[in-house]
Amino acid sequence: MVVGEPNEAMNPGLISLSETTPESRQVRVAGTLDMIRISTRTFGLRLDDGSHVHCIAESIDLMDILIKHLGRKVLVLGKAVYRPSGRSLRIDATVVEAGEAQPTVFAKIPPPITRRPVFVRETPSSAGKRGVPAFFGIWPGNETDAELQAMLQEVRG
Repeated sequence: MVVGEPNEAMNPGLISLSETTPESRQVRVAGTLDMIRISTRTFGLRLDDGSHVHCIAESIDLMDILIKHLGRKVLVLGKAVYRPSGRSLRIDATVVEAGEAQPTVFAKIPPPITRRPVFVRETPSSAGKRGVPAFFGIWPGNETDAELQAMLQEVRG
């Protein structure tokens, strides 16, 4: 069984994790450059509220810029990647520049743009009304074979 794919034993209203994960979006985030790890091209920002943001530099050229700004305010432009919960996982940074004069609106990661998944809810009256059980009860069953043959000929034309 593949995780996340519904099967007969699972509730059909369940949605896979990949369907609930918000899409990445372009962001501008200002914070203090707190950590640099050259071997993995990662760095960390400390935001004004004290939270930390994990970032990945998309090119090795950004690492030279980061070294100059260690311990200072920077502005990071890139793509925010979110967890299924909607919290940020990381920022894939494409540009890093000095950020001393940035407005406070950039001092936090914007929330994801979410589209609410459509949940399929079964009411007790609709339980068992899928597949073959859905067809039971709609066929009167009182017709003779000759009447049934006549109806089929009428449909076929």
